[in-house]
Amino acid sequence: EMLIKDHPTDASLLDLAREVWGQQQTTGIVLEALKKHCREHPEDTAAALQLARFQIQSGVLSEITEGRQSLWKLAQNKDEPAIEALRVLADLKELDIEERKRLGLLLDAHPLANGWDRTRALTQRVLLNPQDSNKLIDEVAAKFASARGPELEPFIRWLVEHQEYGRVVNRLDIKSPTQVNLAV
Repeated sequence: EMLIKDHPTDASLLDLAREVWGQQQTTGIVLEALKKHCREHPEDTAAALQLARFQIQSGVLSEITEGRQSLWKLAQNKDEPAIEALRVLADLKELDIEERKRLGLLLDAHPLANGWDRTRALTQRVLLNPQDSNKLIDEVAAKFASARGPELEPFIRWLVEHQEYGRVVNRLDIKSPTQVNLAV
């Protein structure tokens, strides 16, 4: 417990604590240590992100609320912890309409966003406007127009998960009956 209090952001120490105490007891101890660390080091955005994740996983409503607020605050930046905060927010099921709009905009605009983030933004937009899904999918398809191979994977996976099989087939580049490549 003293080690965690002295080194609340050490991932290997946190793994050891989970193994020894279990998730629930570790969460309580780590939450307090991380809160103290974040108060003493407000510039440590990686620790703030770690704290927000623990708060959301805690199952305690007040902690979850505080964790969500921290994630939104972190998400306003243009650094790695910000894009990670956006990814955590995108994984949350309980987002209201305004949060979904904001999340989609922030994911699209973030300088470190990748193809997976673009499809997360698409998911938010389609949830908000299912009647416009074809238009929204076409807009994202245009962003992936020059993508090949691994760069195209996030969009193809999104299409398959959302049963847009016709769009996947349209992206196939059939050179011969035995050679099929993903293309645009």
